[in-house]
Amino acid sequence: MSGDDPIALGVGVSFEVRYPFIIDDFWNKWRPGVRMEFVAPDDTEAVADGVGIMILTVVSAHRPGRYPERIFYERRWRSPDNVEFGKPRLLMATTGKFRRIARRYLHEYRIAKGAMRAMGWPVTGES
Repeated sequence: MSGDDPIALGVGVSFEVRYPFIIDDFWNKWRPGVRMEFVAPDDTEAVADGVGIMILTVVSAHRPGRYPERIFYERRWRSPDNVEFGKPRLLMATTGKFRRIARRYLHEYRIAKGAMRAMGWPVTGES
C-alpha cells in the first residue's frame, strides 16, 4: 500500500460503492447486477433498474510469502429501497483487485428510463 493511494485499507474499514440493481421478475425483489438488452443491429448493453450500494468491510490483510498481498473482506448490499441484505461470507482478492472493486462498478451500464419514472427520478429524452 502506498501512502498516496486514496483508498486506505485497514482492518474494519468499510467502503460503500454505488452498484446497479435489477428487479427480479420471479421474486419481485431487488437483485444486484444488470441485465443485457439487445441493441440493433447486433449488439447488447447492460441495463439496471436502479442504483443501490455494495458495502465492503476489510477483515484482514495477509502477504503469503513471496506472493502478492491478499485482502480478506465481507460484502453486503443495500438495495435502492434502503434494505440491507447479504450472507456473511469471507471473500478474498489481491490488493489491486480489491481497490478496483472498492472504487466503482467495473462495467458501463445505463438506468432503464421506465424504472427511473417509477422511482420518481427525472427523465430526459426518450428510450
